[in-house]
Amino acid sequence: MPRSLSILILTACLAALATAGTAQAVSESSPVALSVSTPADSLAGEPGGTVTSWVRVGNNGANPLPITISPATIELGDNGATTMSPGADPRFLNSVTLETTAATVPANDYIEISVSISIPTSLIPDIYLLGFLVTPAPGAGSVQVINQIGAFISIELPGSRDRRIEAAFDNAPRFVLSDSPTLTVRVDNVGESALEFTSETTIDGFGTATPGNIRVAPKLLPSGTSRDVEITWVAELGIGVFDVQTRLVHNLTQSETTGVELEHKIVVVSPTALTVMVTILLILAAGVVLLVRHRRHILQRPASRHGHRQ
Repeated sequence: MPRSLSILILTACLAALATAGTAQAVSESSPVALSVSTPADSLAGEPGGTVTSWVRVGNNGANPLPITISPATIELGDNGATTMSPGADPRFLNSVTLETTAATVPANDYIEISVSISIPTSLIPDIYLLGFLVTPAPGAGSVQVINQIGAFISIELPGSRDRRIEAAFDNAPRFVLSDSPTLTVRVDNVGESALEFTSETTIDGFGTATPGNIRVAPKLLPSGTSRDVEITWVAELGIGVFDVQTRLVHNLTQSETTGVELEHKIVVVSPTALTVMVTILLILAAGVVLLVRHRRHILQRPASRHGHRQ
């Protein structure tokens, strides 16, 4: 798996768990700040093998702090959503051994808790995230728990991946009343391994679109999840018939990529342009009515005069 994909996975999880990045445990005597960290890089492993790692727990407070640590399950959802729930990941059930599940962190210091992970033989090549929850425990200082801290260790199993996507415009209209339309492309990972994809959209046709070319940075897409890519542009003339062409590219291997191409045609009319067009049509219609009446009046006048002379 490309290192960039590993970084994407770790970055996505760190961002999603940022709200739990620093838990605060408050005491009547002094505040306690608790921090948790794990290795930044993925651990290389093999099915049936064992890897060891650590969870570092820091205490920036003035008093010793008792804590508990337990396995947790990380779920990567649609559109980059990440959740962490108590309980060991079912795929690693009885495979994670902590050096201890309860410890006391000295004041202004840290401890490292060793973790041993036996990799099940049933796992396929991919990156796996093992979660842990660290909880400040009530102590002599009447510590009051505000929240838990989530951390994770990533393990990468080498080998060929099953990376496949399906993509389509999601409920895309053929006509939109707006000068800044938005289309959404839904991308589904239907393979068994995580992947990263990029997209490039070209907008042309009758009318001027700004921007005419839209590129999206690499996005992480775990197996069995989907991600929406929004395409927004401005119709500079307030009206246009646009041909939207989107190409999605994802990695098959470290050196090989593949892509999916989509196309959608849409008519765009801004409210202002519509108002102008309706006004012009009304003026033209009124002009036609007046012209027809005038011509009828001219045609009827000679007949009326001839009848009067007889």
